[in-house]
Amino acid sequence: MQLILFLFLSTLLFGNIADIPSDEVIKVKGKFAPNKKCIRCHLDIYIEFKHSKHRHSNILNNAAHKAMWDGNPLSKEQKYVCATCHAPAAEDIEGLINGTAVAQEGDKSIDDGVSCAMCHRIADIHPTEKGDKYIVSDKKRVYYGTRESKQRSDYHKIKTDNPIFKNGDVCLTCHTQHKKQKLLIQKKSGEKYCVFSPVDENITKISQNTKEENCITCHMPQVRGSLTDRFDTPTHAYHGFSALSKKIKDAKKYIDLNLTKHSDSFEIIIHNKITHDIILHPTRLFKLKIYLNDKVVKTVEFQKESQDRDAKPLAWLKDEIKYKNNILAKSKKSVKVDIVLKDEDKVRAVLGYHVMKPELAKKIGLKDKKSTEFKILIDERF
Repeated sequence: MQLILFLFLSTLLFGNIADIPSDEVIKVKGKFAPNKKCIRCHLDIYIEFKHSKHRHSNILNNAAHKAMWDGNPLSKEQKYVCATCHAPAAEDIEGLINGTAVAQEGDKSIDDGVSCAMCHRIADIHPTEKGDKYIVSDKKRVYYGTRESKQRSDYHKIKTDNPIFKNGDVCLTCHTQHKKQKLLIQKKSGEKYCVFSPVDENITKISQNTKEENCITCHMPQVRGSLTDRFDTPTHAYHGFSALSKKIKDAKKYIDLNLTKHSDSFEIIIHNKITHDIILHPTRLFKLKIYLNDKVVKTVEFQKESQDRDAKPLAWLKDEIKYKNNILAKSKKSVKVDIVLKDEDKVRAVLGYHVMKPELAKKIGLKDKKSTEFKILIDERF
């Protein structure tokens, strides 16, 4: 009897020390477990995620996004329709969208961004005419992933049989410009307040995700460090999300810069080996700077194209910002310089970008230098 009582008390004691949540505790902690709860077992991943754009995704923690939203007519009605993708873990997401709730500083459910728990609870995708919608599991302690578990978790169940996590389709519910046309922001008075323009059908066919090459394999590559502190794994999927906000490692693996000489000129050829256009967002501005003997001789700008001229991105800005000259999927772009090269000449080609076009930043009053500075992606010398 004493042994049974000891074991019972020990279970209570060590259960509290380990902070193992009961079903009742889960119920009162909101829709999704806060990001900080993941520190207990996933420290490496938490640190990566903490500094990612998925974490800093909305008007409470992203200066560029807030400036864009403040300039949108719908913001005057406080209808934060962007919340579906930019604040999906919000306690009152429907209220944010229809204007009955306001995003307040200190609201952790919003500030958590595209939170760990929310993303890993996406059970399925439901296609609609306006684009795919994610379906979140109502089971708060069932998380989806790809790594087979070697040990039972005290905090949640782990399911690895969900195909949308293996082929990357889970990402397309918000990033559907890779797949098909989607309106992120509702129509109003016939105008489309949308930041993404439609994608040409021919492009979507070659941009389809596969198990071998998809959003996850490229943007969440395996990096050193353990998946969990509960047991060691040599690698884990990178949760900083390789993209323009993070310097892409081995960018030359995806984009080549080559020099071709001619009798009366030379040209730099950009070879995009990716299965989607290089520029996917209309606020981005890419530049190719060509140097000859350390002097800039030509600069060419690249921007997202709009295939449908009646559905222009950033419509509320009265279309004063132009969209043209993208570097399309699986394509080459040639930039010619009408100069004859000598044997001793040195050519340098720099491909870089502005996360936010300086012209656009000025128009919306964005003063965040990190969003507008020129960042080098590839620097090739010949």
